[in-house]
Amino acid sequence: LFVIEILYDSSDGIKAAQGTGFFLKNIGIITCAHVVIDEKKVPFEEIDFFTHDNHGKKEKCQVSKIDIKRDLAILKPLNDKFLDNYEGLKYSLENFETGEIVKLIGFPAYKLGQTLYIIDTKIATTYGQHGISKFEIDKTIREGNSGGPVLNENNKVIGIASEGADKSSGNNA
Repeated sequence: LFVIEILYDSSDGIKAAQGTGFFLKNIGIITCAHVVIDEKKVPFEEIDFFTHDNHGKKEKCQVSKIDIKRDLAILKPLNDKFLDNYEGLKYSLENFETGEIVKLIGFPAYKLGQTLYIIDTKIATTYGQHGISKFEIDKTIREGNSGGPVLNENNKVIGIASEGADKSSGNNA
């Protein structure tokens, strides 16, 4: 897993964006599209990523593929050999059910030296939104966890954290 970090100029001055990414075997680094696009929905050109235990060694990547509707992006490290050192997570195409125990992993509100945030949760409901299948978990998805994987009991990716709820509305989807 990686911390995704972007510093960019906006109309309000220099801002920072942060999210989570993970290496999906044979695919690349996966994150949410909303983590790596600006207010005009244009992908950032300079994207840093690093492991939580080596924040001083930032690598650069760029958006390889993006689907804003599904809120997914595949990032490609500028150093072609970088991912050779990592095994990568595998994904599952198995069906899942409401009530199934899953793990949410990521870096919400990342601070230097912070370890992985891993929380056991369960699938609370499934639903469709704009033609896309989604599920909601019974725990809060916090800012910065966007792009983090949701793993089944076999530690295979079944989803990605893309949306958090607040006290009055929204979904932890």
